[in-house]
Amino acid sequence: MDFDQPGMFTRADALASGYTDDDLRRSRADRTLLSIRRGCVVRSAVYRTLDSSEQHLLLAKAVLLNSAEDAVLSHVSAAVLHGMPVWGIALDKAFLTIGRSYASKRSRRRTLHGTRLLDSDRTIIDGVPVTVPARTVIDLARTERVEQSVCVGDQALHSGLTTAFELAEAVDGAAGRTGVGHARHAVGLMSSRSESVGESRSRLLFHNLGLPTPLLNQWVYDA
Repeated sequence: MDFDQPGMFTRADALASGYTDDDLRRSRADRTLLSIRRGCVVRSAVYRTLDSSEQHLLLAKAVLLNSAEDAVLSHVSAAVLHGMPVWGIALDKAFLTIGRSYASKRSRRRTLHGTRLLDSDRTIIDGVPVTVPARTVIDLARTERVEQSVCVGDQALHSGLTTAFELAEAVDGAAGRTGVGHARHAVGLMSSRSESVGESRSRLLFHNLGLPTPLLNQWVYDA
């Protein structure tokens, strides 16, 4: 039986469209369908057209479907949904945060953080609950390397997703959490002037070498 769904769909969606469990089993067996998460599938032909960020977002949405109602996408999963660059950050796990105090729960395809989550830390994008841009940048800056964190933060600032003031507030709000000092250092290196990951990385290279940061639109030549 041929499936024509353009994106990810659930077993319930398939049954409502007239397909049977046998149809689903056969299609998974012959790899017409690919299982993203238990109960969530996508046509293999569709999946192959997606880039790594789009594939990650399918995983994140599938994980969210099977999570508590108050869970939100966070960290790299939130960054992908916001359209932030995730250069150098692993995309093999979906990241969620829930506003409860307990140790993080980790599995092969999911990390669930339990920590304080205010209403102001949440937003909705295309029906998907997610941390706001400032919270997303700070969560990544607490957990990822400086170079990757700055690339994300630069783009968020340059595109207007967040402001330096909001990032400063988010850092202060993360007081007491693991990696907040690391995040504060990364935020201090972020700039709205960089228009790409390449520009962010170049600026950091100048900083690390102790060289003055080039002005906008300035060309630097070798010998």
